[in-house]
Amino acid sequence: MNFREYIELATKTESNDFNAITDRMSSMVMIRILHACMGLITEVAELVDMVKKHLFYGREFDRTNVVEESGDIFWYLAILFHTLGIDPVDVMERNIAKLKARYGDKFSEVNALDRDLDAERKTLTEEFVPDKRYPNCGTWYNDTCGCKACDTYWRSCNIIDTGQPGPTIQPPG
Repeated sequence: MNFREYIELATKTESNDFNAITDRMSSMVMIRILHACMGLITEVAELVDMVKKHLFYGREFDRTNVVEESGDIFWYLAILFHTLGIDPVDVMERNIAKLKARYGDKFSEVNALDRDLDAERKTLTEEFVPDKRYPNCGTWYNDTCGCKACDTYWRSCNIIDTGQPGPTIQPPG
């Protein structure tokens, strides 16, 4: 096989319904999701590049750069979470629940390789009742979709169906 043959065979498996793709990309929500995902990849690559230069080229490890790139990663995650109405605290709590389902209380190589993916997925999809309250008014997170008293609108139920591809975030107020 030569490279031209490879390209011809590989491109046969490309998703090429460009009208449907364009329709899916026509919502502001999908544009914001794409922006966040592209930004995350860029910032993670910049962090990895710094580590690579330290390990393989002998450049001094740059802790300040770790802080900078981590902040940029958080910034893009904030865009993604805001766009989808995802509570970052919920993400952290579900991640720990998933890790507990995988490892119990302690890492093991056996559990890292022999995973119960159904149990892990369940921790991410089941109804989650956080033990947190909104900071200014004390309303439980699971009582309301948002809190007008403290202007917090992170819950996924703030997504409304507009009939268009992708969710739309209901504005506060």
